[in-house]
Amino acid sequence: WFSRIDPVFCSSTFWGEAISLAAAQSVLEQWGDDEVNYLWTIGNMLMSGLTKAGWNVIGDAPRSLLKFNSPEEQAFFIHGMMEENILMNRPNFPTMAHDVADVDRTVEASGRVREKYKVALERGTLEEMVKGKLPRVLFSGRR
Repeated sequence: WFSRIDPVFCSSTFWGEAISLAAAQSVLEQWGDDEVNYLWTIGNMLMSGLTKAGWNVIGDAPRSLLKFNSPEEQAFFIHGMMEENILMNRPNFPTMAHDVADVDRTVEASGRVREKYKVALERGTLEEMVKGKLPRVLFSGRR
């Protein structure tokens, strides 16, 4: 269960496709408390670490979301994390494949990106440092 009170977005692109539903059902039949607890534990570590690094994180451990104050901040984060060899945007979906070392690397990288972001803000060079196009919300009714 998630503590979000806003609507959860649902796309209908693949509603006619049932193979992924069968695969999901199979996984859910195999999983027990250990797997579910692991996702919550690793997700909480990620949320806590990102928050301590100075980023705004909302949601629940298995499905959290980074909230940015501006498109420039989001673009700076995305590009900064790419420079750290981590592909990351707003949503966070930890999996069984992620381990503590992955979370530690991600949190440490996000801290370095945050420090660079603060320096860019202080110097007034943020817009210059944002490379490429600013991110945009694909579905404009979502926030």
